Amino acid sequence: METRLEELDKRISDSLSEWKLPEGKDKTAVWDKISYSIRTKKRGHVISLKKWHWVAAACVMSVLLSYAVFYSGQITHTTLNNNYQTITLPDGSTVNINAGSQLNYNKYTWLFKRNVNLSGEGFFKVTKGSQFKVHTDNGTIKVLGTSFNVFSRKHKLNVACYEGRVEVSTASNAVVIVPGEEVHRLGANSFEKTSGPQEIKEPNWLKGRFVYSETPLIEVFEEVERQFNVEINTSNLPEKMRFTGEWNTGMDVDNVLDIVCLPFGLNKVATSKGQFKIEATSL
Repeated sequence: METRLEELDKRISDSLSEWKLPEGKDKTAVWDKISYSIRTKKRGHVISLKKWHWVAAACVMSVLLSYAVFYSGQITHTTLNNNYQTITLPDGSTVNINAGSQLNYNKYTWLFKRNVNLSGEGFFKVTKGSQFKVHTDNGTIKVLGTSFNVFSRKHKLNVACYEGRVEVSTASNAVVIVPGEEVHRLGANSFEKTSGPQEIKEPNWLKGRFVYSETPLIEVFEEVERQFNVEINTSNLPEKMRFTGEWNTGMDVDNVLDIVCLPFGLNKVATSKGQFKIEATSL
């Protein structure tokens, strides 16, 4: 996801893309040519150099003012670990964002484009209307009016549909899912569609429940960190370990770690308050 500075640089570059120096010309030669062209327009119309300066200055100020207005309309919502947030968008749509997530949109351009940017996880209930887009680093989700969950962290993208139809796309591929289906991004541009939430209206995490099936163990510990605001050292764990099971935020973090560690013969060690190290159980 582009930062504001990167987006600003891109917009300025696009706006002034035609202002190029011809090869082999220095600035003095180019300015002399522009000045001559201005003073020798058809029908003998002459624009003074002074007036041209004012026109150029006005154009630049107009561009900069547009950017200032655009960026002043940016609204950003961020959740820390062990924190949730419910957001109501300008059209009445709502978004619940999970711990360690960020969502932003522009209130001034919302009337023309219902676009949001998401990093992390969010559950959307979108009111019917024009096309609604969720942009993530791993793909774009397009809907008209529906409810769906988006998980986008690192290089992983999972989208589950609860109502309506959802299109998930990358630069070169797209897939549509309906209620009861999920889509997972595989690699750069491929997707896998699977069965998802059946006859339920919202994801388990909204109830503090986390259910896993053959999920990389590292990802499970990362979620525990977000939900309980703790740090877990997993540097010595092999990446191939996968967890099937569940836990909930109503439990004590020690109990949750026991549930996750036990199937693999692992042990948690509290190194300090709010910090744990996971290691193999001593024989």
